[in-house]
Parts: sequence; structure tokens; C-alpha cells
Amino acid sequence: MSEQIDQQSTSESTETDRYRVRPFEPGDTDGILDLFKAVWGEDRSKSWFEWKYRSNPYVDHVPVLVAVDDRGDVVGARPLFVVPLAIAGERTLALQPGDTMVHPDHRRRGLFTRMTERTIERYRDHEAALFFNFPNANSRPGYMKLGWRTVGSVSTYYRIQRPSTWLEVDGRLGRAVETVANTAAALGTSIVDATVPAGDGLTINRHDDVPTTLLASLYERTSPSGIHAVRDAEYVRWRYGNPQWSYRTYVAQTNGSPRAAAIVGRRDDGETVRITDLVPLRPAKSALTALCSAITMEYAHADAILAPPTFATSVRRRFGFLDDARLPLSAMTKPRTLVTRPVVPETTGWTIADTTLTEASNWTITFTEQDTY
Repeated sequence: MSEQIDQQSTSESTETDRYRVRPFEPGDTDGILDLFKAVWGEDRSKSWFEWKYRSNPYVDHVPVLVAVDDRGDVVGARPLFVVPLAIAGERTLALQPGDTMVHPDHRRRGLFTRMTERTIERYRDHEAALFFNFPNANSRPGYMKLGWRTVGSVSTYYRIQRPSTWLEVDGRLGRAVETVANTAAALGTSIVDATVPAGDGLTINRHDDVPTTLLASLYERTSPSGIHAVRDAEYVRWRYGNPQWSYRTYVAQTNGSPRAAAIVGRRDDGETVRITDLVPLRPAKSALTALCSAITMEYAHADAILAPPTFATSVRRRFGFLDDARLPLSAMTKPRTLVTRPVVPETTGWTIADTTLTEASNWTITFTEQDTY
């Protein structure tokens, strides 16, 4: 979910006295869900809020701040998606701002800044070591003013299978994109058909859920590097409890022994699917090819299949995935930008476990680190 930015003008500064920023209280849920409808035009259920914020296993409170007006109505919200991170083998917690909202009738009163400043102050004595998130171009300057720094772009790879449905573009550019997408999809399909069975003694086993123990065990065996979410059983169980998404898991095996897995997610009201996660985060090419072959065949009816930036270049090209950082997709969509900030930069600095937070090569990101999916 992109974020709403709420810059404060000098002439409106006195109006901030109308508002109070405070921690979430049990009676705020309906007001926050109403904000989703007003800001994004989307419905969010109480079960979704329960999953994402109330049942987060890494904090003993609901990690949300709200802004209320002089009538006590919720007019802004600053939620946090709390994620366990591994940094050079050391485990810590990270706070991901997202779902940030200010009601249209209460913007330009500095509420974005006030809620963010209060959030920083609230977690100064918390065990969480850093913030990281993926703000859009509108909200990014607000974070920069509050001490965040840019890490770099995080690409998404698109296998566009129904260009006329998925791409709402006109004219010469639209025709060019459709031609490239059709060619890539056709090439990918022909290769998929040619690579079944997978080879290298690999077989694919599909699970219509997310097998917690299997994935946690596979993650532990692979000892991944880079700053990334810890895929232990607790995280996997919670992360894929999202009631608005459905997930399947594809496991590449050799003689019954798992070598790699891919979690495929689809929002219940959508025709676009995402390869939400890979374990290991960078699988061997033979295993990734086998997984991709099974996934693209099973979801051939989808408008598009999206893959994370950890996808090996040779495999994504082989299956017709296009980079949103390059033409033709870059004319219509842009990579997400990763930004970060230590919770207490004057104490920890910008290096944790001898790892520089602002160096893009130190991060290993899939969709599972991004709270939207």
C-alpha cells in the first residue's frame, strides 16, 4: 500500500491544536478501517486488522499510532509492520511504516510529520533497531526530512500474460508494450512446455497452503546472507495468515529431499499472482527453473505473474519476465525505493553487525519483506 503524505503549511500550523496523536486504543479499529475506505477506496476487514496488527507475535502491543480530532474521531493512522530481521547472522527487529493515512478533509495540517515523529520517539527505548520501508515519490521527501536515507531501487519482474487486460495504456507505447509482452509470454510458454519434467532428478510437489515446518527447516539449512526477514516457523505462520490473500507453496525436491520452495500469493479479488517468496532466497538455477516452469503453467490464465528481485537474471529472461526498471515497463511503472533509518542513529549509527544499512548490496528483498503482499 502506498502512503499518503501530509505536508504542513505555515498558515495552517495553528490548526494542529485541533489534533492529538496517541497510541492505538481498542475502540479505534472501526475508525482506522473507515480511513482505508476514505483514503484508498478499499475495504479492509476486522480479521485483516487482527492478523496484521493485533496478532503480530513480535510486539506486546498494537503497533499503531492515530491522530484524532477535537471530536475524538480518527483522522490519521501511522501503523507499523513489525518484522524480524537477520543482519550478518544477528537477529533484530525492524519497524516498517506502511498503510499511513490522513483523511482528505484533514490534510496539510502536519499530521504525517507529527505521527512519524511520535512513532520515532515511542520506539527509542524499544528493542527494534531500525525502520525500513518503500515510500512512493509523494511521501519519500517527508521521510528524508525526518532522517531516513535512500538504500536503492527494488525491482519487480513482470510476466505479462494478458496485456490487453493488465496494461491500461494507449497509442504507440501501448502497442509496443503489448508486442514485447506477447513475445516474452509466448517464449516463456514454449520453454515451459519443453522443460517438463524438470530434469536434474527434480520433482515439484504443490501444497495448497504454506508448510511452516518445511519452509523454516529449508531456510535454516541455507544460511542466507544479506539483510532479510528471518523465515523461522513463527514468522512464516504469522506472515502468511493474511485473510485477504491465498497462498500455495511449490517445493522442488530430489529423491524426496527439498531443495527450494516458492510461495505464490494471490489477492482474493485479483487476477495477478506474485511469487511472494523464495527459500533459499536465491535458489540454484536448476531448482528455480523447475519451480518457475510449474508456476507459469499452473497460472497461465492469470493476467500477470510477478517475481521478486532475487530471481536469477537468466531464469527470469528465459520465462519472459520484464524488469520494471527498464523499457517498456519503466514508462508506466517504477521500481519501489527502499529507505531506512536506525531507530536511534546517534547511538547505533548507520552500521549494524558491521553491515552498512544504506548499501543496497547488503539487502536481500523479496515480497515477504514488503507489507503489501
